[in-house]
Amino acid sequence: MKVRLMFPDHDVDGATPEMAGADATAADLELDTLWDAMARGDAFVRGVVRATTLRPVQDVAVVEHRHAVLAECRRVPGLLDELEEVAERAVTAERRASSWVFDRSASMSLGHAVTVLDLLLEDLRALRAVADRYADDVTSPGWTALLATVRAEIDDDYLEVLRAEVRHLRLEDGVVLSAHLSPTGLALGLVLRRPRPENHHVLQRNPLLRPTHSWTVPERDEGGARAFGELRDRAILDVATTALHAAEHVVGFFEALRTELAFYRGCLTLTAALEAAGARWCLPTTTTPAAGEHELRCAGVYDPCLVLRTGTAAVVNDVDLRGRRLLVVSGANHGGKSTLLRALGVAHLMAQAGMPVAAEQCTVALVRDVHTHWAREEDADLRSGKLDEELTRLSDIVDRVRPGSIVVSNESLSSTTEDEGAAIALEVVRALVDCGVVVYLVTHLYDLSRPLHDDATRPAVCLRAPRLSSTSRYRLEPGEPLRTSFGRDLYDEVFATAAPPGSAG
Repeated sequence: MKVRLMFPDHDVDGATPEMAGADATAADLELDTLWDAMARGDAFVRGVVRATTLRPVQDVAVVEHRHAVLAECRRVPGLLDELEEVAERAVTAERRASSWVFDRSASMSLGHAVTVLDLLLEDLRALRAVADRYADDVTSPGWTALLATVRAEIDDDYLEVLRAEVRHLRLEDGVVLSAHLSPTGLALGLVLRRPRPENHHVLQRNPLLRPTHSWTVPERDEGGARAFGELRDRAILDVATTALHAAEHVVGFFEALRTELAFYRGCLTLTAALEAAGARWCLPTTTTPAAGEHELRCAGVYDPCLVLRTGTAAVVNDVDLRGRRLLVVSGANHGGKSTLLRALGVAHLMAQAGMPVAAEQCTVALVRDVHTHWAREEDADLRSGKLDEELTRLSDIVDRVRPGSIVVSNESLSSTTEDEGAAIALEVVRALVDCGVVVYLVTHLYDLSRPLHDDATRPAVCLRAPRLSSTSRYRLEPGEPLRTSFGRDLYDEVFATAAPPGSAG
């Protein structure tokens, strides 16, 4: 039985690797803030949403499947709540079944498996009850298929048969086995048999049906008792192994259910946190781009991590990258350039995880993966210079990217002179774009941004951050790069001085 709430045709595969460079991307985009807000102290939920974010989906059908399931979770919240409770209780069945017993004999293994199955039987009944209660309230393919499967496979007949088998496995009527003797007197071919119905209870046993050949172990014959115990364990070993596998199979289903429900719990927690801060969100439209093409259209996009840290709504921006694989952002210092870059990187990962996106509207083409190259602090161990460290990380990214990847670069190569940094960056950016890689770039290097703006063979969308004194502070608008970064404005803000009239900084 499969859950299939996150994929239409299979369950989540925990062995799927994260995208290359995931740790660096998470650090640069400050994704820990996002995951902490989604988890709200629940380590399991955090682990699930982190793993999902760093494994971008490249199938539109999967994203739409998750959107439909999430919409149902919002519309019918009781369904998620009740299933979480059942799944959480079921995955702890082994701990509740006194798993502290260290005797690994077949008898003890069977007893442990039976206790677990007995607990799971009640959890399966509860799961079936939830499915019956909500079957008529859901319409999304994911929820409809799951509840229909539960109702079909965990019907009353199945539960009754399972209850009867668990009772038989307790061996309350003793152990009945068959065997044959080898020429040397060894017991071979031991097979556990089901007791006759008429022998289930002592008072119902017919003395005339007792075997005429029988033997009773003397009370103090420890060797005989040990021999009979060994025969008993040999007879029930296969049954004990099968019972343990059955219990593991049922627990495995509930673990998969708990994992997939945790993703949707994280999404609901996130939307509630954004709404509490007065920020808007949307379920994005995802598309599969044609070869060499790219699309990103966002209205009112913002960095959700900034909102989650401050608890207040952020300034929003609009971005339209239809048919363009290069975004160049320049302009005033502290004008919101890095924040916008981070917002776009996070939007891609959230969209391709099937999560809500921090924007009023968003249409995004699915990409292979997201790589980030952020300016870093000086190497404290002094093992390499800052430029060398930047080039090493950039080389690693170039080795990993493929057509359809995104490289998000924030003030790269700013550790050297403008001429040298711009020359290196220009060659790298042009090579990446020519190879089908999408590049989002923030730079203060005029000798980099101006050639990219003027290059008609590689059309770029250029946005510019306003001066700090502007009334539209942090809202970026289309505009060609300027030589100045308005450093005098920054000086005035820090030191509370007034710039001379007409000064550009």
